[in-house]
Amino acid sequence: MDPDLQFEWADTPYFLLPESELTDVTGSAVFAAEPREEDDAGPKPPNLLEELHDAHATIARFEADRHAARARIEELEHSCASLEERLAGSRRRLLILERQLEDAGVEPAREPVTRASWLDRIFGGLSSHANA
Repeated sequence: MDPDLQFEWADTPYFLLPESELTDVTGSAVFAAEPREEDDAGPKPPNLLEELHDAHATIARFEADRHAARARIEELEHSCASLEERLAGSRRRLLILERQLEDAGVEPAREPVTRASWLDRIFGGLSSHANA
């Protein structure tokens, strides 16, 4: 058998070895010999009770916003329905008036079309070119 492929098993399993003897593949120690100052101070433990109260307050705000939004949506739907009814009534009245005009044989009044030059449109008055 090739000596490079030969593997020797450790007498003690790795999980039973003390931390000082554990090494990674490169042979360096897995655990630092001296703890760093950051590890000593460590992060402060979270105040879970405070986070829970904050979460409950956020949920309460969301529920209040949802109820306010639902009331506003219902108000807008009611307003939209009433405006649609009003529009339908206006269309019916306009149709009745148009039919009455057709039956009477009267043309609807239209504004007379006057030819205006571009100067008239800019300055708002009659130019001498329109009279010539």
